[in-house]
Amino acid sequence: MKKLISSILVLIIFIASFTTSFANVSTNKISLKENGKVGSFQVVNLKIDNKVVKSVDVPPVLYLINNQARTLVPLRMIVEHLEDKLNADIEWDQAKYEVKVKTNDKEIILKIDSPIATVNGVQKKLPDNIPAKLLTLGSVSRTMVPIRFFAEELGLNVEWDQETWTALIDIPTAPEDESEKEPIPPQENVAEITDVRIEMNDSTPQVRIKTSKKADYKQFKLTNPERLVIDVADAKFNLSDKNKLENNGTLNIPISSDVIKGVRVSQFQNDPFITRVVVDLGKLVESEITLDEKNGEIVIDFVKNTSNDKERLIVIDPGHGGKDPGAISSTLKLHEAEIVLDIAIRLNKLLTGAGFKTYMTRVDDRYVSLQDRVDTANKLNADLFVSIHANAALTNTANGLENFYYPSEKNPLDNRDNKKLAQIFQDEMIKNLNINSRGAKAGDLYVLRNTTMPAVLTETGFLTNAGDEAKLATSQYRQQVAEAMFKSTVRYFEETK
Repeated sequence: MKKLISSILVLIIFIASFTTSFANVSTNKISLKENGKVGSFQVVNLKIDNKVVKSVDVPPVLYLINNQARTLVPLRMIVEHLEDKLNADIEWDQAKYEVKVKTNDKEIILKIDSPIATVNGVQKKLPDNIPAKLLTLGSVSRTMVPIRFFAEELGLNVEWDQETWTALIDIPTAPEDESEKEPIPPQENVAEITDVRIEMNDSTPQVRIKTSKKADYKQFKLTNPERLVIDVADAKFNLSDKNKLENNGTLNIPISSDVIKGVRVSQFQNDPFITRVVVDLGKLVESEITLDEKNGEIVIDFVKNTSNDKERLIVIDPGHGGKDPGAISSTLKLHEAEIVLDIAIRLNKLLTGAGFKTYMTRVDDRYVSLQDRVDTANKLNADLFVSIHANAALTNTANGLENFYYPSEKNPLDNRDNKKLAQIFQDEMIKNLNINSRGAKAGDLYVLRNTTMPAVLTETGFLTNAGDEAKLATSQYRQQVAEAMFKSTVRYFEETK
């Protein structure tokens, strides 16, 4: 590794990849150059083995391609912090424009702008066809590649903290070679997890975790992709059958099912002991955890959520963006595009948190044409289209909130009840917000006229009015707007079942 340090300092390698739901985005952005063009990227955070890692130059960022967002994280940051544990060598081939990573049992080759990686001579497609990329900050260029693919190939655990927008990477503790160690008396109050298996219960998978004694645990869910995480406290992962373990000490149990996709188990922490069980969930799956005291097992049962509401797909459309900032307030110079994106992100978090499927027409400050917004919603066959805007007028006295709809009666083939949708949004939002009501109004607006699903366009307030501007400037009010729109959406689906 030492012989390659100079090469690493010249050209650093990046990895990453999480599809996010774009909730709680910070406003920390950075301009980076790609293929000679400067673009704006959202900065995200990185933790390695539970320690915050900072980059001296190009930071971890979100990268968007083909309407997918992936987190790009510097491999240099991983190599420098986990060099001894990974035992990895990195080589950069300038002529081929590719990087090669070698470990004891893996050789991974990634080529710039190619969505195909080579692992031990076998070609593998990178997630969502997002290729390795070269991004530049000042005079420093870094190679960017998807983290989940890369890290999991190296046996690393990868998670995503949606609240703080942090990629979490850790190396599972490898099993100890008991033959080379003196016997150690069992630690007091520490349970051992000796078996984890999947059984079928009435044709539905059931995960059973065998513990040597009763153990406490906590559970939480991660999204994109959907995962259930169970952290068993004061528990040492000591699988009876060591032949089932990967080289890094991880147990991987694949399964072909639409309920769960697989189970991974590893020693997440040693001091104190924490064993982590991660279950890859299918879509619309709920879980229930019970204790089987007779057999000394933690039991996880699963059920498909068949609620029609939770199967609804909602396209969230933050207006304007990029070269089109929209309205600009006169006093605080607030940009409509930034305000409505923030509200959209907050709404997206509320909807996905409730189990709805969502899609955002933009997730950062970029230009999206009206036709592209319409085409996206129609191709996705969405159940609802919600466009978010902030208003402006020639007079500073105009104020308040209004919801627009396309009058379906103009087209005999249009059977949408857009007026009812807009009225529900108007009523619910006024009930929850301290703002003047301007009513639900008919409007021949492009995105409302040309979408094929029920559609509403919400004007959240006037940036040209001092009172509305002051409200929209605060994160508290934007959150209230998002919550009111969420309640409106839920009410609409309840009343149109």
